[in-house]
Amino acid sequence: MTGVQTCALPIYRNIDMEPLKHCLGNLTFLTETDNQINDNSTFEVKKEIFRVSRINMNLDIANYTSWNKTNIEARKDKLINMGLSIFDLSKY
Repeated sequence: MTGVQTCALPIYRNIDMEPLKHCLGNLTFLTETDNQINDNSTFEVKKEIFRVSRINMNLDIANYTSWNKTNIEARKDKLINMGLSIFDLSKY
């Protein structure tokens, strides 16, 4: 593979978190490179990426001390409430 560099990082998967993987509270925006390199990294590794992000929603994630079901669900509720305060859905 010419010009393609890969990074062999250990795969970290928490089986208990798998059902929450695609939950709104667990989703955010990352650059393609950051996402590919850190896809299966621990929260501690990803937290550093969030801490230096220029995206406010990532800075918020960096403030968490751990990433678990309770925090994911709380963040989901926060994002839903933010969306409801921005978009008028009363017509739908």
